[in-house]
Amino acid sequence: MVRTMGERGFIMKIPPFEFQTARRLSLYFASFMAGYAPSGVNIAGDSLVFSGSPDLVLNGAFSSITNMYKSKLLATNSERLPCPRIKLNINDYKWVAQRLSSKLGFSISDDDTICSFFKKVVDSMPMYISRIGNIALETELKSINLSGDTLYLGGDMADFAQLQVLKLEKYEYGRNYLSLKFKGDMKISPLWYGILGGGWLASFSGYFGDTLLSLLIDENLILSEIQNIGSASVITSVIEDFSEAPIKVKEPPSHGEAYTLLLFLNMSPQILGRAGVISLSYQRISVGNNAYIVTEEIPISLSSLYQMLQPLITGVEYGTLKKSIEDLLKCTLRSAAGRSSAICQEKWGDLSTMSAMVRSLWNILSGIDPYGNVYRLSRLSGDAEYTFRDPRVLRQLMKLIKKA
Repeated sequence: MVRTMGERGFIMKIPPFEFQTARRLSLYFASFMAGYAPSGVNIAGDSLVFSGSPDLVLNGAFSSITNMYKSKLLATNSERLPCPRIKLNINDYKWVAQRLSSKLGFSISDDDTICSFFKKVVDSMPMYISRIGNIALETELKSINLSGDTLYLGGDMADFAQLQVLKLEKYEYGRNYLSLKFKGDMKISPLWYGILGGGWLASFSGYFGDTLLSLLIDENLILSEIQNIGSASVITSVIEDFSEAPIKVKEPPSHGEAYTLLLFLNMSPQILGRAGVISLSYQRISVGNNAYIVTEEIPISLSSLYQMLQPLITGVEYGTLKKSIEDLLKCTLRSAAGRSSAICQEKWGDLSTMSAMVRSLWNILSGIDPYGNVYRLSRLSGDAEYTFRDPRVLRQLMKLIKKA
């Protein structure tokens, strides 16, 4: 990084490895900050050294998060994002949301969700940043201290407990996380709540029934992108595109392979190209009254499928085939979530049969025994229109295989 004489710079420390959720969300937010650092970012251990003035860099990042929130909201075709209510846990509501809202000057209501609460926190940040000034900002950003089992984010300003949704390590691993007696508590300052809240909104990938979905990106990939001038936009585009994709699909992630294929089929060719070279995952989180527990990680690596998926998505000659595949995938997901219908069963059978068909379809798109798997798809399909016994669908599938 080349910095001109007299150019302002500042340090932002990243939470330690034991606090993976806070660390990940901080890095997501830092990737948006990097886009507003005029001469780039240096990395020194767990410290990120940004060029530029902290108020301008932070406000730029918060503005980007707000725009991403609006885009996700449009994808839902509703006035608010489906999201768990913050009052699901009364301590979250009384001892975090109410206290922090009073500190930052906004109001909350009983029907506020985690999404709407974090959005209000993000919206309050420009005023908070203006009020405390750059010297206090710099102190808050680089003040991260671990005392016993408690992590303090923001130095003397770290006065607010963490929300339950920020305690994934504690509930996933209990007190033996990394073979340590790990309590996993945090005390968080207002600015750091803005950073963690902004990172959480950026990675938020939908809420389905009692399941939250959150995007996971490899830490090394984020760090390699944000320290190169101009390349931070690549990682922020990845966060935007892939966190929004499940919201657009509007189906529960109840079957890994079916869900992954359905996501791919609904991506634009540009986004699909990124998925072909970057390995990502979605974290599936069970939402309960007193805990948010990680139950599964759904990988979305596309490397083995790209060659056949790309023409399937872009080629108008495969329209009937694509619709049939999407119908099978949606029926599989709904059946796995306990919402099967008579129409789905008539066309595709029970969940066991659908799962076998999805596996055969995955093998075809991966180039594994394509003709044998086409035969299995046809045999397992029902006699209804637009199944894999329909000649129109079969002809398009065979054409795709021969071309690829």
